[in-house]
Amino acid sequence: MFQKLKFPFVFIFLTLAVLASFLIPAVKVNYNTINYLPDDSKTRIALSKMEEEFGNHGSLYIMVEEVDAEEVTLLQEKLEHDNVQEITFKMKGDKVLFQLLFVHDDYSKESMTAIEDLMKVLTEEEVKYYLDGQSYQTYIFNQMLTEQIIKIILFLIPLVLIILLVMTRSYLEPLLFILTLGISVAINMGTNAFFKEISYMTYMIVPVIQFAVCMDYSIMLLHRYQDCRKEGLVPQKALTKAWKTSLVPIIASSVTTMAGFVAIMFMKYKIGFDIGIVLVKGVAISLITVLFFLPVLILLFDKYLTKTDRRSLFSIIIAKFRERNPNRGLSAFLFKTRFILPFLALALIIAGFIIQRNNNFLYSDTSTTKDMEEIATSREKIDASFGRTNQAVLLVGKDQDTSSLISRIENLAVDGKTYVLETMAYDKQYQKEEILPLLMNHQANPSDLDLLYGLINKNNDKDSISLHELVQLFTLLQDIDVQMSGMQLTTYLNNFADVQLEDVSIFYRLYDRDTFSLLMILEELNKPYSLESLKTLFDGMIKPSYIDLMATTMGKTEFTVKELISSFSVMVTTPQNSTAMAFILQESMSAEQVNGIYALMNREEVSLKCFLEYLTGYLTEQELQVLLSPLDPMAISYVMGAMAANDLLVDGKTTLKDFCVFLDQSGTLSPEQKMAILYLLWQVIEADTNLEKINTLLRSAQGLTVFETWDASSVS
Repeated sequence: MFQKLKFPFVFIFLTLAVLASFLIPAVKVNYNTINYLPDDSKTRIALSKMEEEFGNHGSLYIMVEEVDAEEVTLLQEKLEHDNVQEITFKMKGDKVLFQLLFVHDDYSKESMTAIEDLMKVLTEEEVKYYLDGQSYQTYIFNQMLTEQIIKIILFLIPLVLIILLVMTRSYLEPLLFILTLGISVAINMGTNAFFKEISYMTYMIVPVIQFAVCMDYSIMLLHRYQDCRKEGLVPQKALTKAWKTSLVPIIASSVTTMAGFVAIMFMKYKIGFDIGIVLVKGVAISLITVLFFLPVLILLFDKYLTKTDRRSLFSIIIAKFRERNPNRGLSAFLFKTRFILPFLALALIIAGFIIQRNNNFLYSDTSTTKDMEEIATSREKIDASFGRTNQAVLLVGKDQDTSSLISRIENLAVDGKTYVLETMAYDKQYQKEEILPLLMNHQANPSDLDLLYGLINKNNDKDSISLHELVQLFTLLQDIDVQMSGMQLTTYLNNFADVQLEDVSIFYRLYDRDTFSLLMILEELNKPYSLESLKTLFDGMIKPSYIDLMATTMGKTEFTVKELISSFSVMVTTPQNSTAMAFILQESMSAEQVNGIYALMNREEVSLKCFLEYLTGYLTEQELQVLLSPLDPMAISYVMGAMAANDLLVDGKTTLKDFCVFLDQSGTLSPEQKMAILYLLWQVIEADTNLEKINTLLRSAQGLTVFETWDASSVS
């Protein structure tokens, strides 16, 4: 079989190796070991929740020495990058520490590109700088990975050659072994590109492990072939016999090895699965390569194997030892010490178990290799200038009050010493002097902060502000001049306050517009109008007499829209006695009618809103007779009876509007009687439409609390 297919086999395996080599750079390597934590791990759950709520952004620290304030500003501008979302800094003497927040996470290609570009900028500026942060560590890992693989290959191949030259029977054998295993390793590494990603640990250690554990298969097959050749068999028959007799041992050995790696895949820490599956794949590829590619190489190089045949150096050393010490061989030694060695082995096991408990484990990610000294040096320099802090994140529910929790955390102490230097929380309240440094990088000044406090602090009942409130406010002000429909503006404002469509719809109706920007609303709210202009603007919504009444009460000749609606809201919702109510409704009702309604309601004071709600509600016949006192009570009784006959009453009651509509459609009264009743009724039921408008205005007045401290000049 191998004689006929040796050239196709060579072509197939070499082609696969070349293709796989081109695929190796496409393998996605994951440097974030957190991804391999179990799904039920508290750390994994917390990090997933934090990413869901706040996103996942990488960060980078850059310390620059020997700079002044002016140079810092210029450097900050130079460090701006498409993949950098935000830059903050703090100074200490002639040193500045920049903290860059990336758009993407610490492990993304975009962040790696940004670090390369930023290092070029700093080099061009000829400044002395130091870098730190998880993103920089990932960048170094990335650079180191390629270098380490090359170093491993350059170290491994000569070492393996030396060992094989000592142990093998031919000078050509080591080259065949390395070629066979090299092809299988290349195919295994290249086919990792078909996985979503592999860990950097898998990428580095699997080729070495695969090379080591699979070398035996090649040695077993080739040495069996050489034994068959010594029996006098021709190459083809010797190879066939060697292949058949080696097949079972080689498969048994490989399956046993794969079973061990499969066991690793069941580790709770998922990096075991990552390493295990790549190793299983590597052993399977090595098995196929040894069984089908190495036989072809043996046939092709059989002549050269024979020419370079020799005794192995190891066998020569053993033979020399036996010649000089015929009675002191290894077997003789083992026989003499057969009762001692088991106890010695047991003692070593116990001693090893006890000693390993005293191991010191290194958890630092910057001290494990010499290649990480660059990170360690930079970190030491930054720590020496700005100190070292260990940040911890605590996630709590949005609806929880964290004030007491923050206080307890800030007071945590061990042996009387407080270790929590600073806490930052979205809902933690900050004084102005505390929060101003946090906004320094946004070119904020004390006057800007006063405005922000004014916008947030609607009721002037506090002197502090939270980051959460600031974020909400910045979100709100971001698109203040964008034209929006009523629904869009309502949704937009709900990022900051509880706002309904009715709160803002009045502005669209007042000015007969389909779209409004928040800035335009603020401008209109704070624009002063004369009384006549207001009467025209609110025609059909607020009676002119009400506007005059408010102007007389407040002693003003000009109002802003905000002042008018707010004052009207106060007038409508403030309880009034019957005399004041009769004055307000003098155009619609007589004093006797007002007094009669107060008597029916059994109230000494009532607001205009409640008064009109009563008028537009369901009334009994007695209440209608008091309300419509100028009319003949018998006529009212007659109309109520007719409505009852037509099933138009609700529990024996009706509204003024339904009463009027029935009279208008009824032919039971003379035209003169109907006109007289309708005239009197219309003066009263006009309140029905007014109530609808009043409710709209009241709702708008309630919504004005959103804009209470706002004006266009302050936020534009």
